[in-house]
Amino acid sequence: MSNVIRTLLHICLMFGKPQDLPLSRQLLVSCVAAAFVTLFIGYRILFQSISPLAFAAAHVFLIGATWIALLSYNHKMDRWHQSASAVFGCGAITNLVSLPIYAHALQSGIAGSDGTLGPAALFLLLPRIWELAISALIIRETIEVSTGKSIGIAILISFAMEICLSIIFRPG
Repeated sequence: MSNVIRTLLHICLMFGKPQDLPLSRQLLVSCVAAAFVTLFIGYRILFQSISPLAFAAAHVFLIGATWIALLSYNHKMDRWHQSASAVFGCGAITNLVSLPIYAHALQSGIAGSDGTLGPAALFLLLPRIWELAISALIIRETIEVSTGKSIGIAILISFAMEICLSIIFRPG
């Protein structure tokens, strides 16, 4: 398992590729579970008005559905286990690293509990940019597109996920 974690860390640091991971259903299930747990913890810390369990479950479902659609559209479903393991595993790592940053932002007033952002909020963009870069790397390696196209796809997927989650969990 330590080799898998090392490989996921290498992917997060842009040194590895999803195909470096073993082709394993058990690994995929473990990565999905890790992503779910880190999302649940993050949503529990960050949002008081929504159910963190439902939000994390919806987020994980949308990631999986989006990834299946992307792979199906590009006729690369044979890469599902490795690429989805990379997406969920790296997502769990970035969520884990981001949690203290976002929690500190809430406590220090960088991001108020009412949703307002101060000037230091640009610091909060760094984990999101890192996450987008990792997603773009995984997309580029998995569906074999240019770096520019993979960045565009990663941004589009992230934007679509945010819209879907905000529609599902809109207040009122």
